[in-house]
Amino acid sequence: MKSEFTESTFSFAYTHDLIKKIGLLTVPEFISQQEEALRGYDVKIIWKVPMFFQFKVSDFLSKRNAAEANLFQTMPYYRFKLHRDGKRSDVYNQHNLLVNLNRTHPNVYYSAPAFHKKYQLNQFFKNSQVTDNSVLFKPIQMGNGWKTVNHKVVYNSSRNKCYFLSEPKSIETINYLNLKDREEVNLNRKYWSDLIRIITQRMEKQIGTITYKENPRKLIRDDYHQKDDDEKIYRQYILKRAHILILKRKKERLELL
Repeated sequence: MKSEFTESTFSFAYTHDLIKKIGLLTVPEFISQQEEALRGYDVKIIWKVPMFFQFKVSDFLSKRNAAEANLFQTMPYYRFKLHRDGKRSDVYNQHNLLVNLNRTHPNVYYSAPAFHKKYQLNQFFKNSQVTDNSVLFKPIQMGNGWKTVNHKVVYNSSRNKCYFLSEPKSIETINYLNLKDREEVNLNRKYWSDLIRIITQRMEKQIGTITYKENPRKLIRDDYHQKDDDEKIYRQYILKRAHILILKRKKERLELL
């Protein structure tokens, strides 16, 4: 059974719900179809670090003679196909772009609903439960460069079993409830390692002259340069974290005097 709502409708509902729950510093960037063909994702969201989403809507399967029913102990389950460049093509350019992006950005996801009725979408939208009833998958788990076609993802309605096919391969599902707690979403490891190194070096030199009114930007700006908008936003965030670290170190120093 086909979904009663479109991918565009789901993408709006999911993004709207996510914004309400996590709060954002900038407006989500929905890109055009022409840009999607070059980038792979549907929307880019900045929340401490960039997150990229490719939205899918799934078919609902409830009969035991369904093709992938043997993978699940109970019915029903959901299925969506990866985008091919043509019906007879074995090229998955969209997925390849997502995998390549996922290699340098940890927060790249396929997002799909674990429901298919329009009334369910309206109810979840009203109650801010769209993200709670959807699943996330990392494209990099599926790999790329296959020699076969008709690749797809199947998952059960409880969202605890998920497989990538044509050859069944179990992949991890990420629900919204643990999305915010994942280390790669909260902070990019590279940024953190750079921040810790810079803060430590600069604070060791200047800790004796720091006052509560001084701007921690002075400690970082010469060493920590950002080039694009995403990194500028992230810089604002780490500057706040830096201020907390500075005041904590100063307090510890005063307690030792």
